[in-house]
Amino acid sequence: MPHVIGLALGGGGARGSYQIGVLKALDEAGILKRIHHVSGTSIGAINSLMVMAGLDYDRMVDIWKKIDNHEIYGTGPDRYKKDKLGLFSLQDLYDGLSKEITLSEIRESKIQGYVTAAKIKKDTLIEQVMIHRMKKKVFHLNNFDDPHRAVLASASIPVLFGSVDIEDDAYVDGGALDNCPIDPLIEHGCDIIIAVPIDGWFKASKYENHQGILINLETRKLFKMIPYDVLDFRPTVVTDKAQYGYMMASKMISILKEKKLLNADGTWHVPPGHTLVTLTKEEEDAIREAWKRGR
Repeated sequence: MPHVIGLALGGGGARGSYQIGVLKALDEAGILKRIHHVSGTSIGAINSLMVMAGLDYDRMVDIWKKIDNHEIYGTGPDRYKKDKLGLFSLQDLYDGLSKEITLSEIRESKIQGYVTAAKIKKDTLIEQVMIHRMKKKVFHLNNFDDPHRAVLASASIPVLFGSVDIEDDAYVDGGALDNCPIDPLIEHGCDIIIAVPIDGWFKASKYENHQGILINLETRKLFKMIPYDVLDFRPTVVTDKAQYGYMMASKMISILKEKKLLNADGTWHVPPGHTLVTLTKEEEDAIREAWKRGR
């Protein structure tokens, strides 16, 4: 049976430009074109759209640089003045994504895409922080009526951006329940999963019963302990984080080849049982020093 490759892109706001660098390395290695399924939450949902549309690295960076602080936050808490369901509106982001990535690109994509959002019981400000009352919802983008709106719902941080209405229900950021959504990939038979979590809370041990390879591309060194960088969308930091992601993924690809999990011709060897591959602290220390020298 052919192997099924899945890509999980986690949530973490402005940290998501790290994932763009990872995608560049996967593309250069010929892995990205072999992806069958992509699953994202929050900013990872936005990046998932780009993967589905087959955008190259330069176009991804261009889109990311348009997602600046002014577009996200505008001149103030405009949404609160309107409906009191959040401080800022993501309408401009929704409009921009709809222009950059068309509905036909999503419908015709060879990659099956899924985004995770959290359904709230009532469309009120207080319900946005009642995590125990939320229910996880996974949208299948390829055949959903409004995939851009599903992505918007997945990226709507409670209170900050408020809720998003889809049909008769209200949703907020899926990161409240599943911030690196691997489960949809397992459900669709992926035996090779590349996970790119960016929030610092990923638990690979949760998936130790998964039969196949789990590649964990989490960074322990790039992001701040106090996560103020999650909300900083300045274009000047986009390429810095992307370069770090590129170096991390390039090192991971070389490790996969050394372990004979990834062959030179792009085919895979998947051992029986569960195989977790992650970079060691020492390996990332070396990457960070090289990244700092190159800045």
